[in-house]
Amino acid sequence: MSFSTGLANISLKHNSVGFYQMAKIAVTPTIVAAEFILFKKKVSLRKVTTLAIVSVGVAVATVTDLEFNIFGACVAVAWIIPSAVNKILWSNLQQSGNWTALALMWKTTPITIFFFLLLMPLLDPPGLLSFNWTFKNSSAIMISALFGFLLQWSGALALG
Repeated sequence: MSFSTGLANISLKHNSVGFYQMAKIAVTPTIVAAEFILFKKKVSLRKVTTLAIVSVGVAVATVTDLEFNIFGACVAVAWIIPSAVNKILWSNLQQSGNWTALALMWKTTPITIFFFLLLMPLLDPPGLLSFNWTFKNSSAIMISALFGFLLQWSGALALG
């Protein structure tokens, strides 16, 4: 999860939002293919059709904003694998442990934070120490953290 989020942020930093969204779309077919290869899990035609329609919709909405550079594109491609693995592992953990979304988050968040702290100097140099910590900036970070929590919670609810 730490690699997934860190690489996603780097991808967004070096690519346009449209290219970031296109890379994000690529995570879903990667999950479907990986689960088929690893777990022989099949997806119904109805789900494949729905996923294809949503993916095409996002692609059409963002196709005019596909600016990227080589480094950003490499990061985006590298981000797809850990993101897919993260979602597969979360889903398997939640289903095998019969955990609620909040229970899953409670069990995985401490280790994720630990790895975030280790990876932060590598993924976001110069990082924490050079940031301008004003009340406004700190408030924006706290609100972003709240939205991040709600996003993870909704993702865990969907995966479960």
